[in-house]
Amino acid sequence: MLHEYGHFLLSTDRYRPGIDYLSMTGRKPANERFAEAFALCFLMPAMSVRQRFHATVASSGDFQVVDLCRLKHHYFVSLEAMTLRLEQLGLIQKGMWDNLSEAKFAPRKAEAMLGLPSQPTDDSIVPERYKYLAVHAYERGDLGDTDLAHYLRCDIATAREIVAQTLISHEIEPSGEERSVRMDFPMSLLGDTR
Repeated sequence: MLHEYGHFLLSTDRYRPGIDYLSMTGRKPANERFAEAFALCFLMPAMSVRQRFHATVASSGDFQVVDLCRLKHHYFVSLEAMTLRLEQLGLIQKGMWDNLSEAKFAPRKAEAMLGLPSQPTDDSIVPERYKYLAVHAYERGDLGDTDLAHYLRCDIATAREIVAQTLISHEIEPSGEERSVRMDFPMSLLGDTR
């Protein structure tokens, strides 16, 4: 989807019909290279990927296929996209994706063996950002229970459950362990710099 949005961002591509090739001989056109780069950078920001990669290497002294699977799972992308992004950033050798695909590596089996939880599907009525804004307003006291339930399009009991779930963040460490962190919305991140 982000690849296609990259095409939309290019004003020259916006109204021009496109043809998708399963395999392309020669160099890809500039608009295709831009759309691919846009999707990779949007889904897997370079600084974030580098930090997670180096944290894994620092903790274990190596970066193995199991670490690649965990990283892929964290960014919710395909194994191919994660491998190509690491190759692009110069963190692993070029051609590693070709080696994995030739070896018929099965990412789903690896995730099951690692016990990585399946990615949640979001079937909520309101967008995630909207939900965070409503919870933040509720925490500040700008919204009461009834208003919160109205904005979240649910009953009061469910709205309170949503507040509790939203205030707890579940993060997966590079080691694969899950930890819960309570989010403190009112805490200032500026400190004494104001």
